[in-house]
Amino acid sequence: MRRRKKRVVGKDQDKEIMIMNKYYLDFKKNKEMICVYSDETDTESFATGYVVGVSDDDIILYHLTPNGNYDGYLLLPINKVFLIEHDTKYSNKIKYISEKQSKQNIQYFDEENLKSCLIKYAFENDLIIEVQLINSGLNDVVGKVFSFDEETIIIDKYTEYGEKDGQAIFNILDITRLSCDNEEERIIKYII
Repeated sequence: MRRRKKRVVGKDQDKEIMIMNKYYLDFKKNKEMICVYSDETDTESFATGYVVGVSDDDIILYHLTPNGNYDGYLLLPINKVFLIEHDTKYSNKIKYISEKQSKQNIQYFDEENLKSCLIKYAFENDLIIEVQLINSGLNDVVGKVFSFDEETIIIDKYTEYGEKDGQAIFNILDITRLSCDNEEERIIKYII
């Protein structure tokens, strides 16, 4: 049985993140397709796309489906990523397919606080977001950004059938995964 290396903490973790940020910045600069593994409970699943935002804490991917279609933007915490692949047969296939299809204009995010930056993008473009809180592994909140400030966000919640389902209020720092404008979210937007 293969043993996994324990995650580093403290100063060593900061050093590891700085090293990884260099790679993310290179992937962003070179517009290189990557596969990112971040779910320790399902080590076979990954997200594929282009890095469009890098901060000390998070990355944002211009996310693509296995068919090479645009699938919104995905924010992941850097400290949850345990494997990055690039220049693989799979990533090259997705890149080739996506270049043959009509492509959404790619938005790049250059601010330090990527969570607030993506929330603002969703708010300004009236997009549905899915939010995971405190590493739950679930989409805890799905809906439209009603309002937000530097610390707090209020979401108008919607069901998968486009029915309004109240509001959710939470601290932006508690967000551990955030997606915006993916296929499922666009379906909700179309039916509300």
